[in-house]
Amino acid sequence: MYGHIGASLFIISLFLLLFCKKDYTSYFLFFCLFLGLFNVIQSMARSPLVAISVCSFYMVLLKGNKKYMLYAVTSVLLFIGLIILHEQYGNGQITSFNRMYKWIAHGDTSSREPLYSKAVEIFNSNRFLGGRILFEDGVHPHNIFLELLMATGVLGLIIYFLKFLPVVQNASIFWNIKKSNIYYKLIFALFLQYFTLVQTSCNLFNIPEFLYFSSMIIGISYTAKSAGIRVEPTMYYDEHM
Repeated sequence: MYGHIGASLFIISLFLLLFCKKDYTSYFLFFCLFLGLFNVIQSMARSPLVAISVCSFYMVLLKGNKKYMLYAVTSVLLFIGLIILHEQYGNGQITSFNRMYKWIAHGDTSSREPLYSKAVEIFNSNRFLGGRILFEDGVHPHNIFLELLMATGVLGLIIYFLKFLPVVQNASIFWNIKKSNIYYKLIFALFLQYFTLVQTSCNLFNIPEFLYFSSMIIGISYTAKSAGIRVEPTMYYDEHM
């Protein structure tokens, strides 16, 4: 979770740089950007790096600028190159880079494959209602979908994700930069961060941030649906930036 604190700082800083730059000092935002990235690298975990990639891609799509898309692709390629160079010449000094290299080059899941297989086995024993919440030793599958399928079956998985139906129905709030409040997109980006986390690590009852941001985007969607209006973010966003 130490790495995800840094990832949150990175995501917030990048969002403000892309969409609210005129309201903040650029030097301060760049400082926060690199401070967040430093914490992510020092955390020795992969999921914060993956979360940053997912959220950055989302924000670049929101920006809708081909130049920024080119910057994003170039940054990803440079980062992968840096990981390869570190593997060849870095003597394994940065653990998170080591793990990323093994994942990219060899498909290594950091011993999660047996957990996935065990979860599928339990799910197959009762596909409709599921089998058990945790394994015999108290370990979990490290994946929200496998966890729900294992514990509650297909029925529980459907019921759980039905709560996100208002988000799907009002997706334009989060995917169209010109609609609604600009900061709703930042909240959705932070939701994506922790949604990425529950695909690779931890479980539902020890990641409160995922539950918090889930509740926030659902609440925003319900509010927009009941009000039937969208507030234009002209005071926050300049489409010619």
